[in-house]
Amino acid sequence: MKTITLSLYQQLLKLEQPKRNLAVATVVVAYLLAFWFYGVVFTVLVTGVGLWIYWLVETKETRIRNLKTRKMRKQLGKAFIAAGISRKRQTGDGKTEDLPPIIKINPQIASWEVTVRIPDSNSPSNIENSIETVASTMCLRYSVSRKSTTVPGFYSFRLLHANNPLDQLHYPSSPFSGKFTNPCHFGVDETGTEVAVSLYAQTLLIGGSIGSGKSVGAWNSLLHAAHDPDTVLIICDLKPEGLETYMLQQRANIYVTNVTQFLEVVTRIYDTMFTRNKALKELGLQKANAGLGSVGAPIVLFVDEAAQLTSSGDDGYAALEILEKIVEMGRASGFTIILATQKPTGDSIPTKLRDIMGYRLCFRTGSSEQSKSILGSSQILGLEPHLIPVENPGLCISNFKGFLEPFKSYNLDIEMIKENCDYLNRTISREHIDRQTDACLAPARIRQTSDEEAPPKRRRRR
Repeated sequence: MKTITLSLYQQLLKLEQPKRNLAVATVVVAYLLAFWFYGVVFTVLVTGVGLWIYWLVETKETRIRNLKTRKMRKQLGKAFIAAGISRKRQTGDGKTEDLPPIIKINPQIASWEVTVRIPDSNSPSNIENSIETVASTMCLRYSVSRKSTTVPGFYSFRLLHANNPLDQLHYPSSPFSGKFTNPCHFGVDETGTEVAVSLYAQTLLIGGSIGSGKSVGAWNSLLHAAHDPDTVLIICDLKPEGLETYMLQQRANIYVTNVTQFLEVVTRIYDTMFTRNKALKELGLQKANAGLGSVGAPIVLFVDEAAQLTSSGDDGYAALEILEKIVEMGRASGFTIILATQKPTGDSIPTKLRDIMGYRLCFRTGSSEQSKSILGSSQILGLEPHLIPVENPGLCISNFKGFLEPFKSYNLDIEMIKENCDYLNRTISREHIDRQTDACLAPARIRQTSDEEAPPKRRRRR
């Protein structure tokens, strides 16, 4: 009996909390049904054993968690005293004794939420300056992005575990669901929680310097859209010869590499927006819902190096003006707009366009001004994007949850990108892509240049 109980206990510990509860309930019900005919006494006995196992598992985890918390609080107290942060107490013989500050710890999956009551002899700046010393004493890393002084007399920060998930991330086995309306998996935050966001009818601005991991964030969203065969994917790669996204050229419904072609594309999207709005009005709806096929499939517009639009003459400014209108009004029509740039400056990304972008991802930048051009603020909860270490690519700051916080993007290498692109080129036929384009996008406008509209001809000098 002892061996069976221990085996069940070890198996239950491997399960997550909801699955564990379901497993225990299933075992109890199975015992009730299987042994009911053997007598009530035996049924009660077996049920009691099952409940005892459940209680043993729950109390064991609670005891372990409380023990780790008490041990962590004791170690933190010693580290703060060594850093010069302590409470003073008079002993019976008239001497002064140093006591650790009052510390509250909230254990997370991959970090510790620490709240310290500021002693009378110290200030918030003393606590802030001692955090690095305390973390190094305990062989942990700290995150200044979580420090807060909103509660008077207290100071909060986060200590990261040695095996924090922000160090190195690999994509899950099946990251792409094949349905664009499902959440897109970007990475994990400091608590180990996965960052999964729905991009349907959303706008996303991605910015970062060369080598910051910006391309990984862009490819996450691109492949998420590309794996849905019913999604209309429009790519505008303004790098020379479409160097960034050329592997998706066959999968994309429309693929352009210059500003003149992009102007024609955004004009078609703009016309499509009015067509869909008319269809929504006839259906009595104010906006397209996920999976509503009556107004057409999701349309995703991805623009790489969007900063080139402001330096491409009249066509660039005309395309940028139409793009702003689409970003402002296209969400109701089921449009998703994704802009990426490695030159995040106020001149390249107009303030008006940045302010109406719903989601923003800021990887490592070259200066606080570049961070401000993406996020709207140069300092983000104590962590500035231009201070992100070069050796930690993929670490970025987002506003997915309604507030700014850091997370680590999944490590999507070039081999995985090629593998996914080859799979898409094999499985999604060009005929299907062309049918989707004709069915969901308005036809291109025919340019008619009259004599009055034609530009004046230059006279040759004799």
